[in-house]
Amino acid sequence: MERLLNPRSIAMVGASTNIAKMGSLITFNIRAGGYQGEVYPINPKAKTIHGYKAYPTVLDCPTPDVAAIIVPRKAVPEILDQCAHASIKNIILITGGYREISPEGQAAEEEIRTIAQRHKFNLVGPNCVGISRPSLRLNLTSMPYFPPQGPVAFVSQSGAFAAQNFLSVERWGLGLSTVISTGNEAVLTCTDYIQLLANDPETRVILLYIEGLRDGPRFLEAAKHITPKKPILMMKVGRTSEGQRAAASHTGALAGANGIFRGAMRQAGVLLGKSLEDLFDWAMALSHQPLPKGNRVAILTNSGGPGVSLTDICAEEGLAVPVIPEPVQKQLRQFLPPTAVTNNPVDSTFTIDMRLFAKCADILLQLPDIDSLLIHGFFGPDLMQQFKDSPDVPQEVAEALQQEYGHAANMLIHTVNQYDKPALISSTQDRTDSGIKALQDAGIPVYPMPERAARALSVMTRYAQWIRSQ
Repeated sequence: MERLLNPRSIAMVGASTNIAKMGSLITFNIRAGGYQGEVYPINPKAKTIHGYKAYPTVLDCPTPDVAAIIVPRKAVPEILDQCAHASIKNIILITGGYREISPEGQAAEEEIRTIAQRHKFNLVGPNCVGISRPSLRLNLTSMPYFPPQGPVAFVSQSGAFAAQNFLSVERWGLGLSTVISTGNEAVLTCTDYIQLLANDPETRVILLYIEGLRDGPRFLEAAKHITPKKPILMMKVGRTSEGQRAAASHTGALAGANGIFRGAMRQAGVLLGKSLEDLFDWAMALSHQPLPKGNRVAILTNSGGPGVSLTDICAEEGLAVPVIPEPVQKQLRQFLPPTAVTNNPVDSTFTIDMRLFAKCADILLQLPDIDSLLIHGFFGPDLMQQFKDSPDVPQEVAEALQQEYGHAANMLIHTVNQYDKPALISSTQDRTDSGIKALQDAGIPVYPMPERAARALSVMTRYAQWIRSQ
């Protein structure tokens, strides 16, 4: 199965010269992504497809590590038999029209499962959109966009959730090690994929979009062994009777009672979110930041309102916001404005001096009674771009301000990285600002809302507590 993640060669069965066809688009995406392995388009009527030499069947090309198949459903059994004769062991069956649509489709799926088991295929799908492996520059999906590389694997029973979020993860500042669209899971299931990713050196965090589990007890047993080493974050849909009906018509998934499901996942250390936003928020923190040793949080802000909101969320989520010792408050007051509040939250009041965040963070992260840090209100250098572009503002002043804000971001990165404690930031700016991008690229999560940062820290804390309890 390791060759599913790291194929040296791929046969694209159903590749086409017609760009409107799915097989053509996927072959084009493989080419456009920059994949350096061998690619063998399979089409009996074409000589070349998108610059690759085409072959009539998989029996006519060198044996690939992976065969991706997108042909009409009736042709699939014959193609699988050809793959068996060609000694191909890894199959990605993109073709749909199986148990998700009709009893006839279910019978067809049983047929391909029997063929796969007879020939010992590792079969992904059917009814999936493929896989992506950014480190190999491999985009074996129909999404004409390449996801950014990083330490987070995304396994999804929904092809759209997998491929369409290539765009979203970049806006989050999140990088992917692997994307796997599992489809109907006729042979390989989510359990197989988490076991594969548990041994993948490129993956630190595993995200799952689940409609139902085909092998619940086996999944739980595998998860119990994986979660102490790598977090598993899950979005489970079909939580309601209406959602279960929708899941059954999508991938044919069977969903159990939600309360029982959630309890079982908690016992296995799986972290359950209600949305992909939850999972992406948590993955940003868990994939880069150290786990907190306890639940005691220092809050650093330049405005009172967000500080109060962060304090409320922390208290509701089981995090403690202890008062900063008076000698330390005195130390902070030596360089903060006279209007600042220093007891925790530490509120510098609105200031244009972003360097104060690094100075305060350095003091707070040193405290033995503080396990983590939440920061709100940091701004990067592009905040000053509008002044730099204005003919009415002296350019040397605008440039000096922009340089100061850029320097403040670098100071904060240097400070946070000195300590083995998590630091999460919220800001009204996003990754389009060079300072915010620098923070995220350095592994410091930046969230658009303070509450989302606090909830991500709460999840980190709960996960750390669960690990210590094992």
